[in-house]
Amino acid sequence: MRLAAVALFALAGCASPPGKPVATFVVFAPDPARLPTYDALRTPAVDLTFRPASPDPADLAPFEAAQAPFYFTAASSDFPNYLRRPLYVPLATLDAVAARPLCRGFYVHEVMTVESGRRNWDWNAALKAFDWAWMDALVELARSRGLKVLWSEPSYAWQTVEATPGATAHLARWGDTVVLLFATNFPDQIEFSRRHAVNLSQRFRCGLGQSHQAWRFHDAGCPVLSDGSFLLARDDGWAHGARWFQFEGKPADLDARSPYVQGIARFARSLESR
Repeated sequence: MRLAAVALFALAGCASPPGKPVATFVVFAPDPARLPTYDALRTPAVDLTFRPASPDPADLAPFEAAQAPFYFTAASSDFPNYLRRPLYVPLATLDAVAARPLCRGFYVHEVMTVESGRRNWDWNAALKAFDWAWMDALVELARSRGLKVLWSEPSYAWQTVEATPGATAHLARWGDTVVLLFATNFPDQIEFSRRHAVNLSQRFRCGLGQSHQAWRFHDAGCPVLSDGSFLLARDDGWAHGARWFQFEGKPADLDARSPYVQGIARFARSLESR
């Protein structure tokens, strides 16, 4: 994911009480001034939330002023790649963020992926480089506050985790506090990534999600169409048990009039009948 991208997450439960939203969209919002422009994404089935781009809690002020619930990015490949910041946010900072009333949880973005890229795409080396002690502490923090940790990876990440007993032991302890999202920004590896994320979710009672990305189309040299966006969510995600959906793309993709967002909006409307 590029920092300039805008991202949406959709969190959808299997069953919700009548009149309650069945989905939560989390909009990656690097420009808080645009928060009001996303009101059109609200439907009876959707709970609209946001993800600030900055790892600095001081930058939460406009979200709190707007009473916009958020998922705070706790670790991200964007931090070293675009912001010249460390890969992980300190746990003391995250503890303070967790106490804020509008915090819904934390997001861990493609950390194994950036570690693999630094090591000539050696996923086993990336797994060893991942800070498991930091992640353990983050999950325990989230669990103690009733929050979730969303962890997104593409490609061979989940296969590598599944093949490593030391890694799966962590998932066994974490359970449903953690949501595993299989990303779609490696177009030729989506099915592979999804299969292993599904396996892990079923074995360890973790949540299952899809990081639904317009990069799936851009990286494959395809136009971004409304039907493609809708079907990627419905057939490649929901149909396989995903109930959390991250949506992201270029800024133009996330324009409310774009085919990409029209497909997302169609998917959101389809959730009203679930």
